[in-house]
Amino acid sequence: MTSLPVQCERLSRLVGAYRGLESSADGKELYGTYKNELVLEGFFLSLTYSQSLEATIQYQMRAVIGFEFQQERFFMNWYDSMGGYGTGIYGFFEGDLLQLEGPDSANGGYSRFTWEVEANAQLITLESSEDREHWSVLLAARYERQ
Repeated sequence: MTSLPVQCERLSRLVGAYRGLESSADGKELYGTYKNELVLEGFFLSLTYSQSLEATIQYQMRAVIGFEFQQERFFMNWYDSMGGYGTGIYGFFEGDLLQLEGPDSANGGYSRFTWEVEANAQLITLESSEDREHWSVLLAARYERQ
């Protein structure tokens, strides 16, 4: 294997197993878990997410994040247990922050995903917007590395 471009190496900062209490827009106490691993020789990050309410898994999502070299930006494709999916979601790493946004297939409008990387945790926020100017937080959490 040749050495990875620096953009792909940045994805390795998200690798690991994480768990955290989530704050949702409707005030429910939810728990989320992530298992993130590099795949395909380290060029992509695979994310496996599940959300639980009172110890029962109620939602699952799979995603892949990679770097689009010609456009010089990160991208994400995701699929979930409610039949939802997201493609055309793009963004950038700035310091310790990865932010990706694009169309919301399930609800219309747009979604924005933000990961802030800390030494042993990730702060993740999911937001929604009708116009890409005014954003509402749907979910915010601090996930601790397990």
